[in-house]
Amino acid sequence: LLSWLAVQVKPRYHFVGLEGVFYERPPYRNLDTGCDSGSHLTRFMSLGTVGGDARWLYAASLTPVDIMSAQELRQQTTDQTELPYTGRALGASIGGTSDGGAGHQYFYDMTPAKQSRDGNGPREKRARMEFDQGSCWFCLASPQVEKHLVISIGQEVYLALAKGGLVDGHVLILP
Repeated sequence: LLSWLAVQVKPRYHFVGLEGVFYERPPYRNLDTGCDSGSHLTRFMSLGTVGGDARWLYAASLTPVDIMSAQELRQQTTDQTELPYTGRALGASIGGTSDGGAGHQYFYDMTPAKQSRDGNGPREKRARMEFDQGSCWFCLASPQVEKHLVISIGQEVYLALAKGGLVDGHVLILP
């Protein structure tokens, strides 16, 4: 469903964080449907688990589409790739049976690594980092959080205004 949605919506940025790994693939070119006179690129970013070894924070400078020219929107890069989705994701309907089965994704290998760094046996688990919520600026349970800056609280993330916004409309998306 998500691959079908990504093909249909053609986002400029596609952020994911479910698997807890960091991965930034080269931007891919969306399908040109003929009705939008050209195609723009999508940048895919997978973020790690908060406090884990993988990078989990990413700062993006997003320019709203309504203030971009068509030429800026369709700007191509030298490292762009073709659309990574195949099969049913390219269809116009999400009904029917699946031809690829559940769990397919097209960006990187999600099989868990069972080997240690030297290849001799299972990898040792690291102790989880402990966080002091009392001194955390971003933890909603902290007495130091500035709740007047919170815009919206969702199930996975919340939106907050930055104390000193970089540009008009600058918001923080926090897990």
